[in-house]
Amino acid sequence: MEVCLSICAYQNCETLTADQGQLCILHVPDEEKQVDQFRNALIDCIRRQLNSAGPVIIDGVVFPRAEFDLSELVEFLEIPSNRRELEIRKSVVPDTLLFQNTNLSGLHIHHSNQFLNLKVNNVRIGTLRVADLECEKFEISGSHIERFFITSYLAAEYPRSKILRLLIVASDFHAVQAGGIPIDYVNIRATTIHHSLDLFGLSSESFLVHGCAFAGEARFEEIQSKIFVIAETKWRSPESISILRCNLSWASFAGTNISHLLFVDNNWRLHSDKQIMLLEHKLFHNHKPPVEVWGSYRRATLGQLAETYRQLKTNFESRGNYIDAGNFHYSEMEMRRLAHIHGRDVTERRSALNWRNLSILSAYKLLSGYGESPRRAFLVLLGALALFSWLHLWVGFTVQEAQVRYVLTLNPPFSWPSLDELSSALRLSFANLTLRSIKGPMMSVSPVNTILWILETLFGPLQFGLLVLAIKRKIRR
Repeated sequence: MEVCLSICAYQNCETLTADQGQLCILHVPDEEKQVDQFRNALIDCIRRQLNSAGPVIIDGVVFPRAEFDLSELVEFLEIPSNRRELEIRKSVVPDTLLFQNTNLSGLHIHHSNQFLNLKVNNVRIGTLRVADLECEKFEISGSHIERFFITSYLAAEYPRSKILRLLIVASDFHAVQAGGIPIDYVNIRATTIHHSLDLFGLSSESFLVHGCAFAGEARFEEIQSKIFVIAETKWRSPESISILRCNLSWASFAGTNISHLLFVDNNWRLHSDKQIMLLEHKLFHNHKPPVEVWGSYRRATLGQLAETYRQLKTNFESRGNYIDAGNFHYSEMEMRRLAHIHGRDVTERRSALNWRNLSILSAYKLLSGYGESPRRAFLVLLGALALFSWLHLWVGFTVQEAQVRYVLTLNPPFSWPSLDELSSALRLSFANLTLRSIKGPMMSVSPVNTILWILETLFGPLQFGLLVLAIKRKIRR
């Protein structure tokens, strides 16, 4: 019986089919098709295009539900290097589309909203362009790509596709530009950018750059990620790196020198505690992260956190932003205090009732908020004045001919003292705190009087100095 073959009903497809008006094996929406028959039909489709100018176009193809190595066909057909440009559009990949161990002058994938997995492994590509792609997982590993673009051709009013997980590992890029497509999880590891990186308008759950190297300029702009991590990363020209209008409320820069990066209009925090800003700092204080960090990531130590805060403080001070510099100074001191108490490991917590709490940094925080709170320094000074005045009333004293006579009664003044007694106690305590009575207590009858005077003359100048320092910082801000 003679079989009458017809051309596929799909537009511009020349593949033969058994029935007129039907789709060929390349375009029929059946994901359980025979892989060998599909492969042979796709080889014929590619071979027909080799004699024409322009890229090899794979249009509207529904791939089988199996891992399909498209680069194998490129090598099988022995396509010349100057013709190895592929364009995949409006296609469906129900499993995995794989490119590996090959060279391509260009790869353009666009207007395809049903990709499960897309893998590029050990491939040299001149230009890789992805636009309006919906993909579960897009993985690039061990590859060298000159130019990499992720963008959108659709107008803003149209619903755009998105990539769920973007993983780039151990690859080299000359230039990267990405924006316009939501990417839920971004993980870039052990990758080198030789010229430029431009990431803008990305909306993601987790954004992680770890162990990378940037030889040129980089711009991270309007990245609204719940977790933002740039860790163990090196810059050849840190002055050319800018982070603009990003959500850094759960950020980490552990092991990365950020002293000279440009930070502009970023959101560092979302809660009332202005001093807790970085990811590990919040985890240490038992704050629950909004999402889990996707991919390998080693949490920083308290010592690394202190160094990160110090670099941020130096960065903002050099640019005249003393408000944020003050916040980061507080955070730096807080990390140094916690490192002294709990050890350098951010995951280690010791009991709050620890002798290590009795440190200079703990006192610095208590007395003036690490030099950042004039109000606290002033209230502590007033509290010291009231406390020492009460102690003088408790010990007992009289003032005769401008001299202070202590009378060791040790009778607490449970009854309200007279106005004269209270005024005298306040004046005496103020004189001691301000070193106006430097000759010591007159006619002392007990070491208690001398101890009080020593404590006041030591504490007063110290607290006044902290108050002046805090006011100076406040005025500078």
